[in-house]
Amino acid sequence: MACLSRHSPRHRQGAQPERLGPLDKVIEYRPVDGAGRITIPLLVIDAEHEELFDRHRAGELAVTRAQANGARAEYRVIPGITHYDNYREAFDESAEMAREWFNGCLKD
Repeated sequence: MACLSRHSPRHRQGAQPERLGPLDKVIEYRPVDGAGRITIPLLVIDAEHEELFDRHRAGELAVTRAQANGARAEYRVIPGITHYDNYREAFDESAEMAREWFNGCLKD
């Protein structure tokens, strides 16, 4: 399924919006833009060797923006892993990290 976007980097002034495919949607996805509106606890766990995103301009910046909005937010990095290792080799470690952190939020 494709969608139309006038914000596409390939869009020209006065031209019709292009149909975007799944990869274009990923490229244009910027969840950090809304992070300054977060008011609830936020934990971001990144891979040290994140290969899909610049973790400093994504996860770390999201936490900084949420904190500036008054949210309890923390940024953690699991050393020595890549993006998908968080869901495989480091799953137990990241899950335990999240469980402990959010339990702490519930106790406060």
